[in-house]
Amino acid sequence: MTTDDVITRYNFISKIQFGNGENSMPKELKVKIMKMRIEFGKINNAFDSDVQEFSRGIITDRFNELQNKPNRTQKEEKELGQIINNYNQEINEYVKRRCLDEVEINEYTFSEDEYAIIIDTNSENDVTINNINLKAPDFLEEFYKIFMK
Repeated sequence: MTTDDVITRYNFISKIQFGNGENSMPKELKVKIMKMRIEFGKINNAFDSDVQEFSRGIITDRFNELQNKPNRTQKEEKELGQIINNYNQEINEYVKRRCLDEVEINEYTFSEDEYAIIIDTNSENDVTINNINLKAPDFLEEFYKIFMK
């Protein structure tokens, strides 16, 4: 499984609610979901940390100098823009390659019965994932595609 696959799974599993007032998941299903969240979360956090470390490593003294200069000339503005553009390209390339890394992780899935319980406790759970708003039915449909085999 790639890092990108794990991050996607983390983004979805972390939005699951264990209850909605009327219904509550059985303890075994809660434990299974929490194990998944923790395992996926470790990889997600390591990825975030690596990206931050990479971005700190490519910042140049010239960037800092121009960024902190209060009255930049047009030439300096253009130079700063180019530095930022190059910086963004490097970050994007790093993220793209890093997302393709293979990681060793358990291949978790849910049974139809477990999915039915997840539906019962999340049927009104509208979520936002990567700045995309998903209504509960759409969220649960995507969840099914990711976790049901």
